[in-house]
Amino acid sequence: MSHMNYYIFSYGGCGSTMLTGFLGNFGKAYHLHDRTPPEFLSSEFKVAEKTNCKIWMSDDLATKVDDDKARAIYIYRDPVKAVISRPSWQHTYHIEGDIEEHPEGTVEYASQGVDRRRYEEHFDNWNDYENINYKVLYLNYDHLWENLNTVMGYCRLPRNLSSKFPQKRETKKDIPDETVEILREMYYNLSVKIDDVDNCFVK
Repeated sequence: MSHMNYYIFSYGGCGSTMLTGFLGNFGKAYHLHDRTPPEFLSSEFKVAEKTNCKIWMSDDLATKVDDDKARAIYIYRDPVKAVISRPSWQHTYHIEGDIEEHPEGTVEYASQGVDRRRYEEHFDNWNDYENINYKVLYLNYDHLWENLNTVMGYCRLPRNLSSKFPQKRETKKDIPDETVEILREMYYNLSVKIDDVDNCFVK
């Protein structure tokens, strides 16, 4: 296996941390949240001042990585499950959402009835293929395990490594049914868009 750089982008709560950890066993793997696709894939990153995390791609052209040694993945999922998985304002900051009016907690977030995280915009930006000049594997987290062979092939890894991939686990959180219903209404349009695209494809 040749050395590779793996770039995992998402709006969070999509298994991106797990996927980054797995791919990090076979190359350099980076967990990023750029709201719009970067012009190129880089070896350097911007630091989020409020949390001191390296979370966005550098725009210094001198740090550009050879496309042949890089693989980008955009992983997404049901936005309601994503919100429930990552309820904090810190996460909203990382994906460049609106933190000025962002409350703590899923129930409080849903009660505002506003997509402070701008998930739909994030998804739309990454699906605007004309603005991306490198290959990206688009991957629905909820269908990840049935597409592991495709993921391994794209990442230039032996397909038999699929058997080493972590098992699917869901974090159990006690969220009131009425809160889930509010979130379903908030994210209805995005959910439809996600259902309308393939669960795993390269563009």
